[in-house]
This record gives sequence, C-alpha cells and structure tokens, in this order.
Amino acid sequence: MANLLSMATIDAISTLHQRHWSIRRIARELGLHRDTVARHIQLHTQTAQAAQTAQLVPGAAKAAEGKLGQAPADAAASKLGQAPIGCDQAKLGQAPIGSQASPSRSEQASLCEPFRQIIETKLAAGLTAQRIFQDLVRDHGFSANYHSVRRFVRRINSGRPLPFRRLECAPADEVQVDFSTGAPIVTPDGKRRRRHVFRMVLSHSRKGYSEVVYRQTTDDFLHCLENAF
Repeated sequence: MANLLSMATIDAISTLHQRHWSIRRIARELGLHRDTVARHIQLHTQTAQAAQTAQLVPGAAKAAEGKLGQAPADAAASKLGQAPIGCDQAKLGQAPIGSQASPSRSEQASLCEPFRQIIETKLAAGLTAQRIFQDLVRDHGFSANYHSVRRFVRRINSGRPLPFRRLECAPADEVQVDFSTGAPIVTPDGKRRRRHVFRMVLSHSRKGYSEVVYRQTTDDFLHCLENAF
C-alpha cells in the first residue's frame, strides 16, 4: 500500500505549483518522487475544475426554477446558497444572518498565530518569509499557504520599532580614521589643485584632528597619524 501524504505536504505541493515551481524542483524540495508530485498536481487541477463546474450548474438550475414561477423567498434563498464566498447578503435581498456582521479579514485570527513564537525566533535569526514557510510545513505540519506567512511576517515587522544600538568604547581603545575630499585651491601659477582632508576621531571622547594634504600616499598617512597623536 502506497504511503499517504499529509495534508501539509499536499498543500505545500499545491502552493509551490501555483508559484510556478517545476515538478522536479518541488520533488527535490519536499523529498518526494516526481511521479507523486505530478499525480497530486493533476488531482488538484481536476478538483478545481470540478468545483468550478459545480458553481456553474446550480446557476443554470436557478434560472430554470425562476422561469417556472418559484416563490420569491425560495429564489432568494437559492441565490444566497449559490452566492460566492464573501458576497454581501444585503445585495441578495436578505437580512444578514445573526445579530453581528461577520468579522473582516483583518479581524480574523491568522492561521500563523499558533506559530508566533517560532516565526519570531526565525525572524530574529534573519530568515525570510519563504524559508520560514518551508520550515513550518516540514517541521510543524503547517497547513496554510505561503501568503498567510508573508502577511503575518509583514504584520510583525510593522509593529516593531527600528533597532537602535549604541556603541561604547573605553578610553584609548579605538580611533576612527578616514580621508575626505576638500575644496580645490588655485596655485600661484593659476592651476587648480585638489586637496585631501585627513580626519581622526577618538571613539570615546569624540575629540578629533584634521589635516590637509595633497596626496594619500603611505608616507603622508603615517605623517598625519604622528601629528594627530
């Protein structure tokens, strides 16, 4: 008897196929045989086509029932039952079911919420949303698609303040040295000459030293360091 794939693996095959991954790449990523991946992709395609056909057939039956003089209330109920998911009930001529409206997408709990701590740990380690999704599917049986993880990661990152780290140095531990380009000067013979500014700053006290030179050779650099010290 052939081994049955978990729902998380089947969902991963469907998600990666929708992202235009090849069968060979999906099989290599999930550790499956190419024939197994191809069979599940074909089954998913047939299921989607059957569902699409099922949505079209009830619509034709409803139109035929309307021509036979069915009661308006029954027609409205049939229309509501055949309406696509997320359709506004008020537009169908029927009051919303229940005393409160259904929660919006932003109010619904994310399928990633049970894995929040794992996702935050992986984000702190520098992993991308794609890598986190693959790890959740492989290691934790995650059954939602990649877009759920991407939205959840974006929501977490939007609520985090930008990190601020202050670097502290003890006295005489560190200096910062660099060259910058200074304003050119005009020599007595009328030629313009470029100048370079040597700059050294003590990291602890922030005291600095500057010197203008015309070259950036090793001798000039060592000479500026001696003058700075």
